[in-house]
Amino acid sequence: MTQQRKNFDRAYKLHAACVLREFRPELAYIGFHGDYAYVNNGQMVVRANIRQISNFHPEDYAKLNGKSVHMDNFRRLLNYAVANVTERGFEVNDQGRRLLIYFADQETIDYNCEIDNIFDRCTTANLVGAHHVGIRASQMRIASAAMGADILRAEFYDGGNGKIYKYLTNPTSPDKIEAIIYEEVIPNSNQDRW
Repeated sequence: MTQQRKNFDRAYKLHAACVLREFRPELAYIGFHGDYAYVNNGQMVVRANIRQISNFHPEDYAKLNGKSVHMDNFRRLLNYAVANVTERGFEVNDQGRRLLIYFADQETIDYNCEIDNIFDRCTTANLVGAHHVGIRASQMRIASAAMGADILRAEFYDGGNGKIYKYLTNPTSPDKIEAIIYEEVIPNSNQDRW
């Protein structure tokens, strides 16, 4: 008899969008704020609706608010069918033994800065033509893994002040998870466009 999964959906590998950087350790964490899980790797922000990419009990979502988990711990967590959310972390059953996958000691992402409203800016920024900008293949691989999608929809926005936002969604479930690749754009002196 198979046990019903009570955990994050394995299709969404949020840890794939994290990076290990010695001088910016906060980029290796997945943070939970409100109804969303956030990942910021310094070039891309992924936001996932945790109520749609997991099936925890309703009271468990309040315990996640303001917490964060290291990318390695999140990867490990996906291997278990059932995880219970506690105040200290995720409790799982590992071959008959209780194992606690701990939350990080502090909140690692500052939600009052650019990350907090970067998704809102894409709706108010000007849409630009796809011929003006591109996306690196490595960024698409990371976004595809994190978003659990083989096909991604991309929209390009002028964020102002020399920034371009590349807004990515999964066409089959656009309200579950989304990502924004943000970068500074330096105009080429030989061309009028980016």
